[in-house]
Amino acid sequence: MARQRVNADVASAPAHKPTDEDFSPAAVQRWVFWETVQHPATTLSAAGAVVAGLANALFGVTPTGLAITLGCAFVSGAAWIYNFFVRGEDLAKARVESLLKQSAEGEVRELADLARRCQRVKFAEGAKEASDILSAYRRLCEYLEAQEQPENNVSVQRLRSLARDTFREGTTLTKQALAAWNAIAAVDTGTLERELKSWERALAKNADLSAGERVAKEQQIESHKRRMASVDGRRRELAEIVAQLNELEGALERAYLESVKVIEQDPAAPGREGSAATQLERAVAAARRVEDRLRDTGLKDDGSDAVYYEAGKRQET
Repeated sequence: MARQRVNADVASAPAHKPTDEDFSPAAVQRWVFWETVQHPATTLSAAGAVVAGLANALFGVTPTGLAITLGCAFVSGAAWIYNFFVRGEDLAKARVESLLKQSAEGEVRELADLARRCQRVKFAEGAKEASDILSAYRRLCEYLEAQEQPENNVSVQRLRSLARDTFREGTTLTKQALAAWNAIAAVDTGTLERELKSWERALAKNADLSAGERVAKEQQIESHKRRMASVDGRRRELAEIVAQLNELEGALERAYLESVKVIEQDPAAPGREGSAATQLERAVAAARRVEDRLRDTGLKDDGSDAVYYEAGKRQET
């Protein structure tokens, strides 16, 4: 019952995605302090002491008035001391649990928003993979949450943690896929190809071009070739990211099917999550390798790719 009361105290917290600062011990301690200061037992008793004190000041001090003032002040102080020092640890734990829940809900909203953004820019593959990952993640989490005493089930806790890691990787890769799509969509490759062929023909036919004109044409041709290579590289990246998103969604689906089979065999025994956890671990590791490879082997060009990326973001807006 005490635990339920503590959870009720934090249930009214505003829904937002908490930052790392919100989880810091100092921030949690500040929250507990202000929560206990604003507790009704503290504030109402303090208000009673103030009113009684004003009455004593206006109409004269009486034994009854003084007793009421001191009694209310004592109750107010005792209530704060009890809530802060006795219930403080439970309040802090409940606060962290509330922040974790808000963080998870914020991550779900973030991927749902990414799916809508993909839909708006006609990135059908990205919207589909984001929606599929979201559905698979929700289905797995709902099943795990439905288990008896999930907080005491080692297998459930491990699968929940791995599922969230998988979901986060899906969100990160969806962001990268959307950025790549916007970058590609911002480039008129048809115009680039036509201009490139036109300049190459002109350079081949006009042998009487001056040295300066020939150098200028060659520079234009080389610039267009680099831009085309940049676009081709982005397309390869996009295909790789979409394939990995599909793998993450598949891992969540397989983990759900496996967890239904293994968790119910012996819920209390550690390690019963078996291949369900293995599927998620492998998917997360593979996704992180893709992220690292895309980050470490990014395309080296004349900066045009960054221009395309910014243009793509403007186009999405």
